[in-house]
Amino acid sequence: MIRSLLNYCIYNSKWNSFIYYYNFLPDSYKADEKLLYWRAKSLIKVGKKKDARVLLNEVKLKRSYYGFLSSSLLNEKIKINHEPVLISDDKVKSKGK
Repeated sequence: MIRSLLNYCIYNSKWNSFIYYYNFLPDSYKADEKLLYWRAKSLIKVGKKKDARVLLNEVKLKRSYYGFLSSSLLNEKIKINHEPVLISDDKVKSKGK
């Protein structure tokens, strides 16, 4: 229910409402990079740029759409952090046959 309200706030540019309803989310949802990005964007829109910068610096480290958007808002180059794919030797051998 709260996530639906947050999406409504984003769609309708209700930035103060987004900040208000965000506080009612369970802690497990508050770490979601999409919501962190939109919280930062909301904070920018209401003039709290320092608080927004802290969140954006956290999200920009993620190799994701919202991480790239965060880098863009901070006017920084996008960092594509290498994330190696771990494949077992058995899997490699089975694919080669």
